[in-house]
Amino acid sequence: MKSILTLTVLIYSTSVMAQKYCCHDEQEASFDGNDLISYYDGKILKGNTAYQVDHEGQILFFNSKENKDRFLEDPSRYIPSYGGWCSIAMSLDALVKPNYNYYRFDNDGRVMFFEVRAFLNGITLWEKDTLGNKIKADINYQKLLEYEQ
Repeated sequence: MKSILTLTVLIYSTSVMAQKYCCHDEQEASFDGNDLISYYDGKILKGNTAYQVDHEGQILFFNSKENKDRFLEDPSRYIPSYGGWCSIAMSLDALVKPNYNYYRFDNDGRVMFFEVRAFLNGITLWEKDTLGNKIKADINYQKLLEYEQ
């Protein structure tokens, strides 16, 4: 099963050398335009261009002025783990753009995103070894950050 997972991740992953520390294209809204604050409120909402923030090169949309202000009070609290990349793929040293409808919160209260496809459920795989996957993902994301510098 592990070899199938690894092969699947490699097929769907993108080379680290060609990517940035966060999962977005400079021409598109980060996190598919979803309001990051809305994840914490339990209902995913699309952001509105009227409440836009450029945070370190990421274009973020919020659903309301209140959510935008809440983000601006403490941006580091709301930026997703691993720059928004799929958390289970990050633990395998691969970059995969997740489906932003599938998420969990880490022990620090930050949102983590996952890829879920017909034959691959990143959340289920993550939860099989939460601590081990987190340790590996943390190490791999740190390598990505060091590469970007």
